[in-house]
Amino acid sequence: LGPFVGTACARMWSVRTSGVGALWGTVLNLSVLAAAWFHTGSVADRSARDLIKRLGLASHALLYKEARGEDNLDDLVHAGLLLPEEAQALAPLPSKGQVVWSWLTHFWARVLSGELDVTPVPHAATLQPMIMQKCLNGQDAIGTALTFANAVRAHLVGGLPLRSSADVVGTSAASNPIPTCTCSPSSRRSRFSSTPWPRESTLGGTSTTRTGMA
Repeated sequence: LGPFVGTACARMWSVRTSGVGALWGTVLNLSVLAAAWFHTGSVADRSARDLIKRLGLASHALLYKEARGEDNLDDLVHAGLLLPEEAQALAPLPSKGQVVWSWLTHFWARVLSGELDVTPVPHAATLQPMIMQKCLNGQDAIGTALTFANAVRAHLVGGLPLRSSADVVGTSAASNPIPTCTCSPSSRRSRFSSTPWPRESTLGGTSTTRTGMA
C-alpha cells in the first residue's frame, strides 16, 4: 500500500508543479513581458496586453474543464475569458487549452515580426526564440498536467482535488473582471488569418480574410 500511495502522491505533486504551476508561471511571465514592452497608453498596446492576459487565463480555466470532462464554454464567455467566436471555434476541438496556446504563439510571432501596430519589441529577432519557448512551455504544461491527472484518477478512482473551472471563473470574474479584446467598428480588420479572433481588431494590420481554425 505504501508504494501505491507514494506513487499517487508523487503524480499529484507533478500535476501541481510541472503542470498547473508551470502553466501559471508561463502566463505570468508573458504578462510581465507584455507590460514591459507594450507600456504605452495606445489602443494597440492595451489590446495586446489584454489579449495575452485573457487567453492565458482562458487556457488555465480550460485545463480544469478538460480534466473534469466539461465541454460547455458558456461560463468562460460570460466571464470574458473567451469571445463567442473563439468559444465556437474551440467547441469541436480536443485539447482546447493547448489550442489557445497555438493562438498565443501565432500572435507573438506576428508581434515580433513587426506586423502589428504595437510598440516594437526591442531586439525582437534575438528574443524570439525565448518567447516561442515560453509559449511551448505553456502548451507542454497543459499536456503534462492532463497526463498525470489521468494517472492519478486511475489510481485513486476519484476526481481531481482541483477547483472546478466554474469556481476559478466565478472568483476571477467577481473580484477582478478580465477585459476582453474588443474592437471598435471603425478600426481596421484583423490580420489574424488563421485564428478565430475578432473580425475587427485594434491591434492594426491590413485586411485579410479570416479562415478560422482547422
